[in-house]
Amino acid sequence: MLKQLLTTETFGTAVSNIVLDTMKLNSLTTKFAAVIGLKNGTTTIDGGCITTGKIQSSVVIDEAIERRLSFYVTEKKISSLTLKVNPILGAYLTKGLFSSIVGKWKKKYKCKIEVVETTEFSVLQNEFYDEKGGKLD
Repeated sequence: MLKQLLTTETFGTAVSNIVLDTMKLNSLTTKFAAVIGLKNGTTTIDGGCITTGKIQSSVVIDEAIERRLSFYVTEKKISSLTLKVNPILGAYLTKGLFSSIVGKWKKKYKCKIEVVETTEFSVLQNEFYDEKGGKLD
């Protein structure tokens, strides 16, 4: 069950339900892992056979990226950013001729955002860089 949980492409509520069902069976939690908390679609798992990790809902990934973008543009006053993402996430953010998510961000925050896709990243991994190529975060 643990291997199935960690290799699934399902995130958020579905994974939380699997973990909670496993807790009820008392097989995974006593031998391998314990659920530390459920909060806003994020489940933290800690145990002896796995390292601590977070499972984040993929539905809110664009909101999480936008929060960081807003911080960099409004608080740090950075007007030109590069967002490095996996090609799958890149397609999601840039799809649409006039109504892409990145296009809406450019209009809303009045900044330049370049999306660079790399296959080295996991599906939801993303990083911001300034115009000089320095990593932000």
